[in-house]
Amino acid sequence: MLFFINHGTRRVHIAGITRHPTGPWMTQQARNYLMDLGDHAKSIKFLIRDRGAYFTDSFDAVFQAIGVHVLPTLPRVPRMNAIAERWIGSCRREATDRILITGERHLRLVVSEYADHYNQHRPHRTLGQRPPDRLAEPEPPTATDNTRIHRHDRLGGLIHEYTQVAWSDTVSGTHRPRHPQASPSTGKARLSSLIGILTPFTHPPRIPTCGVTCTDKVPGKGSAAEASRSAECSG
Repeated sequence: MLFFINHGTRRVHIAGITRHPTGPWMTQQARNYLMDLGDHAKSIKFLIRDRGAYFTDSFDAVFQAIGVHVLPTLPRVPRMNAIAERWIGSCRREATDRILITGERHLRLVVSEYADHYNQHRPHRTLGQRPPDRLAEPEPPTATDNTRIHRHDRLGGLIHEYTQVAWSDTVSGTHRPRHPQASPSTGKARLSSLIGILTPFTHPPRIPTCGVTCTDKVPGKGSAAEASRSAECSG
């Protein structure tokens, strides 16, 4: 699996999934990714990747053609790859390690669904508890006595997404909290967005994963540099 993750917004893009990654396949996925970005590709200044054999010179040339500086990570230094490594861990813990993957098509469906959840709903502490696709929105408000919770399930209920809904709204699948007078011990709910995980079924076989981080930060200088060192391929 090849994916790209933006350092600033934490938005992840699943470029492709294959059982046998090759140099030409990786190069083609890089071209497709830049085509999907369109004019936004001009904002990329650096691309951090690992030293996998499938990252060939033709792969680097795709990004160098638009002025992107490609930075291979040092051998055996996964912390240079921190943001992409973190996404792999989150995807495995919250999705793929809890589902019996039956094939490449099934894996594509599961990972695509998780990527949508990650980009559209999953809160990020560094983004003010907002998901990558909602950076323009204000931070989630604190729930009050006049708020009820709406739950949306993904992956057959493996992941739960919760949003706040006013009592005056009519939304199917909402849960109305008990009135505080009926139970004095019940405090005000403080719920912005949560993720529920069910018990795992079984562990799938380990799948090669390759990630690349795109950033416009300059690596090598201070805390901003440490935060921008990320791109990965963990096998």
